[in-house]
Amino acid sequence: MTRRSTIQRHRRGFDRVSGVVLGLVLVSALAGPVLAEDGRPIRFGARTDAPPMSYEDPEGVLRGYSIDICDEVKKVFAELFPERRIEDGYVKVTAGDRQQKIISGEVDTVCGAFSVTESRLKDFDFSFLTFTGGAGVVALRKVETLLPRATKAPAEETMKVAVVNETTTKELVETLLGTSVSIQPKTTHQDAFRALVQREVDLYFGDREILQAMVARSGNADEFVVGGKFLTYEPYALPFAKGRNVELRHAANKAIGRLYRSKQILSIFKRHFEGKEPNEALLGLYRLYAIPE
Repeated sequence: MTRRSTIQRHRRGFDRVSGVVLGLVLVSALAGPVLAEDGRPIRFGARTDAPPMSYEDPEGVLRGYSIDICDEVKKVFAELFPERRIEDGYVKVTAGDRQQKIISGEVDTVCGAFSVTESRLKDFDFSFLTFTGGAGVVALRKVETLLPRATKAPAEETMKVAVVNETTTKELVETLLGTSVSIQPKTTHQDAFRALVQREVDLYFGDREILQAMVARSGNADEFVVGGKFLTYEPYALPFAKGRNVELRHAANKAIGRLYRSKQILSIFKRHFEGKEPNEALLGLYRLYAIPE
């Protein structure tokens, strides 16, 4: 093969490759912004009933520790993938429908109190941990004993317990107290707290930070007592449908790591946990995930 024919062969090959690359560029340009897998923008879901993690203020604006973290995730995602579109605001979800909405693709993640558990790992991938807490119990001060001697009430006066449905706390109550109490599942934390205030139930179980926030917002906190110890370990993270939204999870981890390295997370904590400081477990979590860029 002559030198001229070799050059011509390579030139033809280069032209073919150039044509393919140019075609891909044109297709990408004409296709418009890359959206979620079903062609829609990226959507963030959020609970409105879980202060101080995520809640709706009197003006209808979503606020909370987890909301602030998710706002940072949105910024980082926009930096990393400027061609993709994120829907403004948040899709409202409940404890009962949030998992299905993620799996169905109605939302891509949920901001709020979402615990990582071994059973959930089957259906979900998770971001870096964002918080660690645990379940607790609250009662009106007229109830002298919370656990477990409260079950010594007369048989005809079975103690009633409120707990939000489809939560890890409900599983705890069923395991811890079983048939010794009457479990009253509720749709939201507001429903559960209202039942306690109206004396429809004797105890209200939930994540301890949420219980404390509900009591603080009640206007008559002295009428309630919150149990002093965590009954479970509840690590929170942002959930994603298994095997999907890899880019969004990457952006979430990058945003969370950045918040921890810069210690901006401490400002977020203080904004939503007034008068409190992060405990040693939470500070350890911040240090653990403050990984280098």
